[in-house]
Amino acid sequence: MARSSCWTWRTPCASEPARPTRTRSDRGLAQPQLGADWRTLTNQHKMIGHLSDAQEVGLGSIVDADLAKESARPQALQVQQQLSIQTLNLANAKPNALIVLCRG
Repeated sequence: MARSSCWTWRTPCASEPARPTRTRSDRGLAQPQLGADWRTLTNQHKMIGHLSDAQEVGLGSIVDADLAKESARPQALQVQQQLSIQTLNLANAKPNALIVLCRG
């Protein structure tokens, strides 16, 4: 297989893109930026963890409140039923008391 003229050792090919050369000063400038980016990502990761925890606590509170509401409902219905029975007993007792007084 024939090699392209771009790969000769003598002259670089004109169509070959120029490679950027990095000096130590370039790398020195990039390292603090990488450190800052790393800290930003770390802080964002922590923040997401805190938000997730808060969301779980909030949803847990909502579920607990719904369960408490649902467990209180049968008790409230039972109290209403007992009060209704007492009211009916009192209402039924009044005419009987009047009849007893009138017979008297």
